[in-house]
Amino acid sequence: MKSHRALLLALASLVATATPGVRCLSQVSVLGNSVQERKAAAGSEYPGSILIRNDGTVAQRVRIYTTDYRFTAEGISEFGEPGTTPRSNARWITFGLQTVVIAPGQSSTITYRVNVPQLPLQSATGSYWSVAMIEGQPAMGPRHAGAGTVRIQTIVRQAVQLVTHVGSTGAASVALYNVKLVSGENTSEIQFDAGNDGVRARKLSLSVDLYADDGSLVGRYSSQRGLVYPGSSIRQQFSLGALRKGNYLAFIVADAGDDDLFVGNFKLKL
Repeated sequence: MKSHRALLLALASLVATATPGVRCLSQVSVLGNSVQERKAAAGSEYPGSILIRNDGTVAQRVRIYTTDYRFTAEGISEFGEPGTTPRSNARWITFGLQTVVIAPGQSSTITYRVNVPQLPLQSATGSYWSVAMIEGQPAMGPRHAGAGTVRIQTIVRQAVQLVTHVGSTGAASVALYNVKLVSGENTSEIQFDAGNDGVRARKLSLSVDLYADDGSLVGRYSSQRGLVYPGSSIRQQFSLGALRKGNYLAFIVADAGDDDLFVGNFKLKL
């Protein structure tokens, strides 16, 4: 799951009002990496910062807060209340400011501090994470026209993932499942899910060697994915082009780094 651009979450709300408004999209952008990782020992603390910029032509008020974060291969992303997931570090994080006003064309640095608590022995190894939400507050236009109009407010939130890796690396565990061939109108694809069953977030390198039933190689496919957190999963798809009906063998490898490889052989039918 991530590029250097922050994850954008758009929330649009329709508000019936007797005064008109203007649909206004936040012009705040996050500069730098949308995933900030840090190794730390239990009982320690460390600082961090997020650089944000106002690309608009009017001053922008920005709110900063944390939420928990979880995603699944089915495409579900959950942003829960801080501290409600087992490996949340949201309550460890304190921001220097919770709101800031940024002038047009200017940038502001949001500082934070992470205080890692003393953890029970069974929890003293692994990754803890949450997201910092950078939420631009909507600036409404002039309120001077006919009654009975609908004012549309758009709130854009950008999520910066804040990850704390505590203790030693810890053993990796990756599960490969839901492997299947899917036939489309003019093309086919192989699809499978990869879940992190370990305690530390891992960047997964996924590859597939696909063979026909006569032993001939159909193709080799690979993809580098972002951090997959413990208890989360991702779906990987590779386009195969035109593929005849028949039986196939997929040799799938998930490389979790640190020489941790997870391999599966799957008999498939199209």
